[in-house]
Amino acid sequence: MDRVLSVVIPAFNYEACVVSAVESVLAQSRRCEVVVIDDGSTDHTAGVVADIGDWRISVVRQDNQGPAAARNAGAQRARGSGLVFLDSDDVLLPGAIDLFADAHQMGHQLVRTCATVQRQGQITEVPAVRSGFPFPRGSPLAGSFSVGRELFHSINGFDHA
Repeated sequence: MDRVLSVVIPAFNYEACVVSAVESVLAQSRRCEVVVIDDGSTDHTAGVVADIGDWRISVVRQDNQGPAAARNAGAQRARGSGLVFLDSDDVLLPGAIDLFADAHQMGHQLVRTCATVQRQGQITEVPAVRSGFPFPRGSPLAGSFSVGRELFHSINGFDHA
C-alpha cells in the first residue's frame, strides 16, 4: 500500500525562505500534502505561501505559540498516514519523500533523511537515519523527519508546555 505523507512546516517570520521549503516539497516525485502553520508572523509569511497557489498547500494562521505548538497544530490538520516535519528554513532534497515513505513501508517508526540545512550561508546535508524504535518524547529532532501519524498522536505530539 502506498503511504500518503503530509508535510508540516511551522513558520514564524520566515517569508524570506519558507517558499524554498514549500517548493522543495512540491518538487518531489511523490505527491503529498503541505500544511504550513503561520505561528503569528508579523511579516508576509502566510501571503508568500498562499501566492504559490498550489491545491496541495494549506496555510493555517494561529497566534504565536512557538514551534512545538505549530507542529502539533499542523499534525492535527494533516490527513496523511505519515507526518513529515520540515522547518521553514530547511529544504528537502529530491527523492526525500520517496525515502520517507519507503522506510515507513518497511516498518520504521521514525525516519530522518535527505535534508539540507542552511545556516548563516552554509549548506549542510543531513545524513539518513532510519530506526524501528518508537519516537522518543523530548527528542531533539525537529527540522526534517517523518513519523507515523498514529505513533505521533499516541504520544500526544510535541511537548510545548
